[in-house]
Parts: sequence; structure tokens; C-alpha cells
Amino acid sequence: MRKIGSIILSSLLLTFVIFTIMIEAAESRHECSGEDCPICHLLLVTQDNLRLLCLTLGSVAVCISIYAVMTEVALRLPNVPTVKTTLITQKVRLND
Repeated sequence: MRKIGSIILSSLLLTFVIFTIMIEAAESRHECSGEDCPICHLLLVTQDNLRLLCLTLGSVAVCISIYAVMTEVALRLPNVPTVKTTLITQKVRLND
């Protein structure tokens, strides 16, 4: 199930990038109609979306690398017990 979700997400991401590049290529030399040109606005929005996508993917890559480094460091530490040793954890019976 996870693999199918990953495939769908990556195909949607690739489709988004391809369509954004196609829009920019098709409309890069349009005749601007002035200050309120809808094509210029569309080009700005697509550029902002690509920039946001790059920043998101970069931050995800940084988070994954930090997680990998922290995991590696934690595995190389000496075995430290995570549970404190108490009379209850040792199942000692206290009779009066």
C-alpha cells in the first residue's frame, strides 16, 4: 500500500513539474497586455510554485539526512539502559 502511494505521489509531482515547464516554455514570449496581464501573472505563479517545491524538497532532504546522522550516532553509543532498574522492574517482592 505504501509503495502504491509513493508511486502516485511521485507521478503527480512529476506531472506538476512537466506542466509548469510546458506553460513557461509556451508563454515565455507572449505579447504583454499591460500591467494586469493574466499570462504574466500565470508565469509568476508557476515560478513561485517551482521555487516552493524546490525549497520543500531541499528541507525534506536536510531532515532525512539529520535523521540518518542522529540514528547512526545513536547506534554507535554504548548500550545505555533505557529503563531505570528499580525493585518493581526487577520484580522484587517486599514482605513486611
